Amino acid sequence: MPTEKELLALCLKWIEHPQGDAFDKAMLIDAVKAKLAPRPWVGLTEEDQAEISDRLGLMSVAWLDLMDAVEAKLKEKNQ
Repeated sequence: MPTEKELLALCLKWIEHPQGDAFDKAMLIDAVKAKLAPRPWVGLTEEDQAEISDRLGLMSVAWLDLMDAVEAKLKEKNQ
């Protein structure tokens, strides 16, 4: 899978010189579709939360509830 910058470069190449070969065009179409596909939500694991809590020196039920609430709001906004 090309990086976003590589994908944009390929798109620009096709816009400027559309006579490229079919393989390049097929690869470009697949790459653009893959970049446009929605990505699955990846939340924080309990280990991630514990690491953040330890780093900040905060470990309480209220702190864990706050992290869960922030994560839920982010998930809501990104759907």
